[in-house]
Amino acid sequence: MNKFTIVGCDDLALIAGTEGRNFTSGCVSLCSEKEDLLDGYCSGIGCCQTSIPKGLQRFSVVLGSLDNHTEVWSFDPCGYAFLDVNECENNPCDPQGICTNTAGSYNCSCPCGYFSDGRKDGRGGNTQSSRFPVTTMSLGLGFGFLALMIGITWSYFSIQKRKIIKLREKFFQQNCGFLLKQQLSTEGSLESAKVFSAEELEKATNNYAEDRILGRGGYGTVYKGILSDHRIVAIKKSRIMDQSQIELFINEVIILTQVNHRNVVKLLGCCLETEVPSLVYEYVPNDTLFYHIHNSGGKPWFSWENRLRIAAESAAARYMRSTLLGKWWKVSTFDNKVLWCYHFVFEFLLLL
Repeated sequence: MNKFTIVGCDDLALIAGTEGRNFTSGCVSLCSEKEDLLDGYCSGIGCCQTSIPKGLQRFSVVLGSLDNHTEVWSFDPCGYAFLDVNECENNPCDPQGICTNTAGSYNCSCPCGYFSDGRKDGRGGNTQSSRFPVTTMSLGLGFGFLALMIGITWSYFSIQKRKIIKLREKFFQQNCGFLLKQQLSTEGSLESAKVFSAEELEKATNNYAEDRILGRGGYGTVYKGILSDHRIVAIKKSRIMDQSQIELFINEVIILTQVNHRNVVKLLGCCLETEVPSLVYEYVPNDTLFYHIHNSGGKPWFSWENRLRIAAESAAARYMRSTLLGKWWKVSTFDNKVLWCYHFVFEFLLLL
């Protein structure tokens, strides 16, 4: 419905017209201070309104002042009266648009699922399909789902990594890792022996790849490894371990790391972060005595003199082993455990 509006602080107005019968209406607008005037509101203070009946064709307006604005002249020397029509009655918006009447103007908006400024002659032309909002929403949902999956994946691998770390710490403690470090520190063997991490050995053997296998035995598999300092080593990954003998194992590792003999493959260290400890030896590249006996084709080196030397040095290794390590060690110096080294020097691998 149209509204007749008066704005001022000392004003009255009358409106008269006809619509088949006489029509007269009016209102008074009063206020005493400038602060009484509020933008966007017409509540009777500084502004008043009266309704105009529908279908009014002709009207006249009389505007006057109660006190000639003498009390409010400093901030309101004039009064105003006007008829605010409903612009939405002329349907200025697009057929799909929504018209909202405002004071002296109107706003057009689009219903959900359409994109335009809503006006018949406005920018964007006719209302458009909802494919763009749907596409935007789909992209948003897609990116949100992707971010969620990345977060879940990251959380999963973080949890798994923490589990692996805790498991390695458990094995390290179970295998008396702290005792070994303490013993090495006490014996002054920290420079000659190292406690390797499981991650170091996995990286050195390319995660224990098949092409790194040097040999297999009843007690485990030996892999060729390359450490971060480019040293080539032999890593024995055992299958079984008697947990009741773990402290004995630690003491024997300490003894072996101190053995330095040309006929004994040197033990460089061990890894205690796995269920069964792994041993790290120096790498001897020229295969075993067994291989050379059965594959050499009668080379000159296999003379009677060298055979006697092999037997004597094998006996010496057995004696050294029994003297150092006692009855708990399995003595094994068969020819397939004897490594062939440079210049016909034989090295015996002491296997735990």
